[in-house]
Amino acid sequence: MTLTITVALLAAVCFGWRPCCSTTARCGPARRSPLHPGLMVELARKRIWLIGVGSQVAGVALHLLAVNLGPLSWCSRCSRSGWWSRWCCSGWPGAR
Repeated sequence: MTLTITVALLAAVCFGWRPCCSTTARCGPARRSPLHPGLMVELARKRIWLIGVGSQVAGVALHLLAVNLGPLSWCSRCSRSGWWSRWCCSGWPGAR
């Protein structure tokens, strides 16, 4: 039970890091349309954006592990609460 909650909380932290990394990475490039073809290339060259993508992938993997270890009701409460994102982003450079 404690392992399930711990893994779900780690997944929540990973989910919280992703918006912070994405926001920080988007602050750097010149203002472009979201559909501009060069925007993805420019973001993919930024290490912080790649860390955000990796954090999202790790969050999904940890969430799947937590669901396999325990009931979904415990995992969903831990991983999908919105305060994790606000907690991870507070004090982050580029956070609004």
